[in-house]
Amino acid sequence: MTLSQRLQARVGRGGAPDVVAGTAGTLALNTATLALGFVTTVLLSRLLGATGYGAYAFAVAWATLLTAFAGLGLSPLVVRNVASASATARWGELRGVLRWANVVVLGTALVTIVAAAIAGLALLQNGNVLLQPFLVGLLLVAPLSLTTLRQSAMQGLGKVVLGRVPETLVAPGLFVGIAVTTNLALAGGLSAASTVAAQLLATIVAFALGTVLLMRSLPQPARMAAPEIHGRDWSRSAVPFFVIGLLSSANTQVGLLVLGTVGDVADAGVFAVAARTTSFVGFLMLAATYPLMPTLARIHANGDTARLRHAVTRSARVIVLLTLPVAVLIAVFAHPILSILFGAEFGAGTTATRILVIGEVARVVVGVAAIALLMSGFEADLSRALALGAIANVLLAITLVPALGVDGAAIAQTAGAILSSLALAWLARRRIGVSVLAIARRRTRS
Repeated sequence: MTLSQRLQARVGRGGAPDVVAGTAGTLALNTATLALGFVTTVLLSRLLGATGYGAYAFAVAWATLLTAFAGLGLSPLVVRNVASASATARWGELRGVLRWANVVVLGTALVTIVAAAIAGLALLQNGNVLLQPFLVGLLLVAPLSLTTLRQSAMQGLGKVVLGRVPETLVAPGLFVGIAVTTNLALAGGLSAASTVAAQLLATIVAFALGTVLLMRSLPQPARMAAPEIHGRDWSRSAVPFFVIGLLSSANTQVGLLVLGTVGDVADAGVFAVAARTTSFVGFLMLAATYPLMPTLARIHANGDTARLRHAVTRSARVIVLLTLPVAVLIAVFAHPILSILFGAEFGAGTTATRILVIGEVARVVVGVAAIALLMSGFEADLSRALALGAIANVLLAITLVPALGVDGAAIAQTAGAILSSLALAWLARRRIGVSVLAIARRRTRS
């Protein structure tokens, strides 16, 4: 039985056609993206070494975290509003939310870049290996923030696969080409700063392509309609989304940032490679997220709670069952993966990789339930659960990294993930009647 057939059978009536088609397409894109990302990580780790790759990863981690801040949590809001407006032909509102979100996010991104640059110049002294890559990386914040909004709009319009092509295929491929060319052209070879610059160029090109695709995907009435902007209402709705986005980003970046700040830069590089390796555990969950968000939002809007529970349980079950073998393989073969593919110095991340796998599995188990909470209007509860994990992550990282280095960062991140997952499992049961434990149960005959 193929993946699409399994999803079709298990999701059942819960928006199966949309979820199956979207998941199959995004799964193909995610597979290509992970393959490109993995090859890129191998290439960069070989060219830059642990210290150089650590400086590059530190800069990208800050850019990612600041992008979550500049995005103001508007991405899920855009998905929900675009899906709702397009379903009910409220074209003025659809165009209005896109214009308002882009203007607000662009302004916030520019302010964030300037403020972060001033802070970086004050805190990172001249000669620090982290300074130049950090400053170049700040320029990623604006295009990444706007890209997230554009992808969200495409999700809401049902163009899940097309909306992700520029960032999943074009940008990684272009980045590799530019990085290799730069390494050959520069006398001293590739540096952390020039690597970040290569990623910036690839991101801008992909953003331009994505903008063209969005304009062509908008329905003709939406292009012609006068924008209807409800900024005050949207701003209030975006607050919990903002907290969720910032906490989600922080949870995955804290270990790397603490290692780069108070630990060894080379350790940051090792941790970044370990995290990249364990990202394969959640790739199916990520693929399913894009079609599930608008599908579950539509089911909730129709008031069909039984169908919502059915869709969540069946989707989560097949995702977990297909994820577990990947997690086991990565945990068992962590050392050869790191030391042979990336280089002997990265073998130090073996234990950290195995620890991080546990946290990734915990996220996958509650992943669909978390999406259902978000799309059902319980974003405030979701933000509290993520905050619980983020606080634990930060406190443990600060405490453990000085003594345990990479392993300490991994323990902190995994502990935070487990704590958030337990809270989300409880909330899913209480708010929408979804039992995470039901994922492990066999289907009973009715």
